[in-house]
Amino acid sequence: MAFVYRKTQKLGKIQFIAGPEGFTLCRRDEYGVVNLKKKVMVKGTNLYREFRLRLEARKLTEAYNLLKGRGLVSWAAYEEHRESIKGSSACS
Repeated sequence: MAFVYRKTQKLGKIQFIAGPEGFTLCRRDEYGVVNLKKKVMVKGTNLYREFRLRLEARKLTEAYNLLKGRGLVSWAAYEEHRESIKGSSACS
């Protein structure tokens, strides 16, 4: 794997990143650096990673509560694997 030196030039929140393929126009904010042409995250910040983890946790909690409302706790498979399910999620 070759080491790539990336030089950036900041113009406010917009910056150019020079790489082996040429210049890339990017935007930097509190969530990270976004490639404006491809509209993808180039580098995320800790805040962005925490945001994504909390969003995934909310989705899992919502799915768990939906199944719990449908009688999940009375299923035989749930009784068998209850401890591993509770251990792998923060849902209660």
